[in-house]
Amino acid sequence: MVFKPKYRDKESGELVESGVWWYEFVFAGDRVRKSTKQKNKRTAETMEAAHKTSLARGTVGIETKAKAPTLRECAETFSTAMETQCGDSPATVKFYKSKLEYLLKFEPLAAARLDQIDEAAVDAYTENRSRQISRHGGRL
Repeated sequence: MVFKPKYRDKESGELVESGVWWYEFVFAGDRVRKSTKQKNKRTAETMEAAHKTSLARGTVGIETKAKAPTLRECAETFSTAMETQCGDSPATVKFYKSKLEYLLKFEPLAAARLDQIDEAAVDAYTENRSRQISRHGGRL
């Protein structure tokens, strides 16, 4: 239930209605009462529903999905895995690490979460790399 609490004005003593909406409900025998800090009733109702859903998911054991790491955040783990899996082939480790460095230099890709790297992100990277000049003076 959303509501606007009423309080007495300290100066005039009049009963005044709050400008923001609050919600209150009972969950698992505990009273939950919180300000939404919103002036819009519909937004306040949405916030109340979201809070109830969050509590219910925790009770049932449904975990909210953790955010996927960015490519930059996974770079160290990938490098370590390459050293472990391909340790007997230093040229392969060097190859993968150099390619990873190129990927990390392209900020939109480096900052992208792994679950959001799609064909469009790869195309943008490819387009960017094709505009670069190699150390021999030609296009890559």
